[in-house]
Amino acid sequence: MKRIRLIRPIEDFNRRCAYDIFIGRTKITELKNGEEKHIDIPKDLDAQYLIAKIQWCKSKPFDIRSLKENETTIIRGNKFLNKRLPFLGALFPILGIVNFNVGNPLLEKISVGLLFLLLFYFVGIITIGRDKWLYIKKE
Repeated sequence: MKRIRLIRPIEDFNRRCAYDIFIGRTKITELKNGEEKHIDIPKDLDAQYLIAKIQWCKSKPFDIRSLKENETTIIRGNKFLNKRLPFLGALFPILGIVNFNVGNPLLEKISVGLLFLLLFYFVGIITIGRDKWLYIKKE
């Protein structure tokens, strides 16, 4: 059995959500904000990948075979997606005001185009880019 150390640094975002830690499809543990755990990896799961999940988002698979005994692994959230992306949501009402309160047809078409681009960006982030919300790195 291989033993590894998992660390989740203290983050001001996602502080109330625990990260679920999976090896393959098997949930091993969960990490809360600022928590550190030592986990034992059974031999039958040693050839698989470590994945951290939060709600519907996750990290990219991390190869466990590259870890040595008692090696430290840090799991943290993506600062841009978790901290700054909600501020882009403030553009929706601003674009809506510009879209419906201005008599200029060109400005209205530009704001509708920007609104759709922003909407497609958000949908892409929560569907296609959902494996970029968390990072797993060796220390």
